[in-house]
Amino acid sequence: MAENNNNPTTQFKQISSLLNFAHPTNWVLEIPIKSVGLGAELKERGYDHRVFAMNISSFTLGRMTLSENTVSRNAFQLSYPSGSEETEKEFTVNYKLSSEFQQYYFLTRWWQKNLAVAQHIEEDDAGNDTDFFLTDIKLWVLNDNKDPVMKIIYNDCWLKELGELQLNYSDGNNVLEHSFTCKYNNFEIKLL
Repeated sequence: MAENNNNPTTQFKQISSLLNFAHPTNWVLEIPIKSVGLGAELKERGYDHRVFAMNISSFTLGRMTLSENTVSRNAFQLSYPSGSEETEKEFTVNYKLSSEFQQYYFLTRWWQKNLAVAQHIEEDDAGNDTDFFLTDIKLWVLNDNKDPVMKIIYNDCWLKELGELQLNYSDGNNVLEHSFTCKYNNFEIKLL
């Protein structure tokens, strides 16, 4: 009997072979390769997967705020939410870098592709946002048994910033970490 590909646990099992669970991590980030324009390039380099998955050591979600109005009722001032204020709509993650630097290569190439499109649009004053390599990114939250318990899906993401990567001999056998920031248009959270 074939497993249901819409089942979140099945979806997570498909990417779990790409992860290193030897390190204590309870978050995993999944980025589709084809939608960021790197499918053929990475396949040529021997990476034959549909998604790029990475162990996340920490992440920061953008602030969300509701604006407020007040109304007078029976000599009392009552406040109530009046809608969402403009939020940053970005998230930052720190991830564990593999010894092959695959994640850094992947993120750098995605950043370069969007930079090339942005420069082309500025030069020609033509094009639109669909020319950019936007993608939906999934952030999986795992329990202590490394089973998925929540999934956050960020829609129409683009890579805003790559953090600096400092290399030195004093790192010894420690696993290197790197960070990056993505912008997104909206998101949804699903409990599994």
